[in-house]
Amino acid sequence: IRSAVTPHPLRITPHSALKNLMQSTALVSLCRFHHRAVHEEGFRVVPAEVEGQFRFLRPNGEPLPAQPSLAYWQGAPLAPTDERLAAAGISIGPHTATPEWYGEPLDLQAALDVLWEPPAALAGVSP
Repeated sequence: IRSAVTPHPLRITPHSALKNLMQSTALVSLCRFHHRAVHEEGFRVVPAEVEGQFRFLRPNGEPLPAQPSLAYWQGAPLAPTDERLAAAGISIGPHTATPEWYGEPLDLQAALDVLWEPPAALAGVSP
């Protein structure tokens, strides 16, 4: 079984927040995508000022911004969408996405007759 994360070693310097550790390296768990970004694309992981936390730096040394907190929504999860659908007169129910097709071949001519609108100049000319 393959692990979803890979440990990545950090070098501990005398000035880092992790200097109290008795080991010369610490590990941070990274998913495969971010582990590759560190090793192949120049991103870096460094200890943060708070012990046990880390900072992530772009290849140019600029820190990546901290992830903002998730938006919090009160009320029914789809209330704005439900309001727009109701205003448009659209009703979605448990069978809305159930097709009314039973495997018969496509009648291409019938589909084109319904979907294609001939240019105005040819409207009176039959094919």
